[in-house]
Amino acid sequence: WLWHVYAQTGMFTVPTGVTKLRVRVVGAGGGGATTSGFPGGGGGGGGYAHGEFDVAPGANFMVTVGAGGASGVAGGASSFGSLISATGGGGGGVGSASSPGAGGTGGSGIGGDLQSSGGNGGTSSAASIGASGGGAAGSQLGRGGHGGSATGTYSQGGGGVNAGDVITNPKGMSGGGSAFGPNGFMAYSPSGGGYAF
Repeated sequence: WLWHVYAQTGMFTVPTGVTKLRVRVVGAGGGGATTSGFPGGGGGGGGYAHGEFDVAPGANFMVTVGAGGASGVAGGASSFGSLISATGGGGGGVGSASSPGAGGTGGSGIGGDLQSSGGNGGTSSAASIGASGGGAAGSQLGRGGHGGSATGTYSQGGGGVNAGDVITNPKGMSGGGSAFGPNGFMAYSPSGGGYAF
């Protein structure tokens, strides 16, 4: 088996003797919004797709690698020619004194044998000074977890894989979701990822 990981956009030429490819694509994450005085919503996670394709030796495919979104901007889509693609997550919305900042929507996978969506970013409270978590990217394990929504003075973590949504902790900061379920509470602690239960 030959593996090639693309960290930037480029051209792939099918090697001699190769007639089948397995391709995985992940869209880029959206940027969480930053504001002056009020927190914005978290960015959405990128979509995911994978599949196997019959190809001809010597064929060329443009590999597009989506760029992560700047503050409040959607992440870029990733694709392998016209065979398969994954859209990026949406950017987080700007919050204000009277209106919360909405979390960015997760991206989607298109084509191939399996598609999974990214998690949505968390929403900021209009009265909150805490930060919202970003959504996790989709993966072969399933939908990315949704980020936690900020409450009061507390910040919430980002989502994990396989629908590992963050449980908003009303009494402190919480870590990101794990591969097997939602995160545990870590009151008054800004560190750490989710627990794997």
